[in-house]
Amino acid sequence: MRSFLIWSLFLCCGCDWIWNGSVVNCSVRDFKCPDGYTPPGVDLAVPTTDDGGTVGGALDYTSIYVMTDSNRTTLVGTGAGDVRTFLNDGSARPSYSSTETVLAGKPIVGIWGGRIMNMMGQSHDVSIIVPQDKQILVTVDGQKRPQVTSATMHGLWVGAWTNPSPGLYMGEKLIAYAVGDSGLMVTGQIDQTGSVTWVSETLMGSPNLRAVAGKRFITTNDVNGCKQIGQDMGTIGSPCPDGIAWAVGDNAAIFQYDGAWKSLSAFTNRPKSSQLLAVAAEPTQAYAWVGGIGGSYAERAPSGAQNWVGKTPWNTQNIRAMCSFSANDVFAAGDGGAVFRYGYDMDINGYGWKQESIATAGPNLSQVSFLAINCSGTVNADARVSIVGSNHTFIVGQQQAGNWVWSSANDAL
Repeated sequence: MRSFLIWSLFLCCGCDWIWNGSVVNCSVRDFKCPDGYTPPGVDLAVPTTDDGGTVGGALDYTSIYVMTDSNRTTLVGTGAGDVRTFLNDGSARPSYSSTETVLAGKPIVGIWGGRIMNMMGQSHDVSIIVPQDKQILVTVDGQKRPQVTSATMHGLWVGAWTNPSPGLYMGEKLIAYAVGDSGLMVTGQIDQTGSVTWVSETLMGSPNLRAVAGKRFITTNDVNGCKQIGQDMGTIGSPCPDGIAWAVGDNAAIFQYDGAWKSLSAFTNRPKSSQLLAVAAEPTQAYAWVGGIGGSYAERAPSGAQNWVGKTPWNTQNIRAMCSFSANDVFAAGDGGAVFRYGYDMDINGYGWKQESIATAGPNLSQVSFLAINCSGTVNADARVSIVGSNHTFIVGQQQAGNWVWSSANDAL
């Protein structure tokens, strides 16, 4: 009788253990927990891998672009393949407006929208969306013009990020750079008529490219003649040794465009990480900054193509996104809800990197991985830093009395 009771107890507990083990735990990433319940001690937000190959899950915001119209129209790409639109009149936090599915299940890794105008007053509305897929999605005046690529794409830069309505001079074309696996660099040109052309090339060593950035307003005059900001026309064929655009990726790869894409293979304290995920460029000069996995970082001043120096301004946080207002106002964001700013620091009586206090933007940001960032406006005027990341996180920083004040955007989950 005693043996029977013992075996019954064992089978009962064992079946209960087996049953519990077979139930899907809502702490698994992307599995929806019951409303109001968060698994104790579980981080649903931070990506489970640091390989840079996957931007995030369906719950993540993966890209962002802020226009400078009166509504500060903000386009936010998601890990589910949607684009969400937020509106803002300049006096309030961005408010959710609408959602459009672009490519279901494919994270949106790059997004841009703007209006191209010529000297005759004619204009074309253009949007460029890059899903983590083998294509680039372009729409001109409502007409879709997809471009098939040879490799999966990971990043986008369009040379007009502080002005969505750049005026193009005769013969000029707006330039877009999109980067992907196996060293794929795709350069797009959009002219005054709204015509779009793409040219693909493979950069040296064929590393997987993760991010690209350039100066504020890049046209074919820059690409062909490397004109300086403020000049109407450049000397065709003249060199621009300090560069106008940069791309980064695996194996600590850094490339610079100075009339052609060139690998920057040697400089002091080169980042040792195999993953560089972020790059920022000063809007009008050839300053540039890169960041990546394990706190990897390097910077350069515009005094020679190889004048790069690797440093350690932060600890081992993974840096996944960077943007710049000027040589003295740069932002970086990444895992653990970390946001850093390069600017004047009274504690050291000079310029340096310092972590921003963003606790006012919302609870539990330490469990968030920031995936994309956008600097819009002008410092000391209408400057705004918009950062998005895992678990539908969207925060905005604005200057108030010389300090940056952070708040959470109004969202609709």
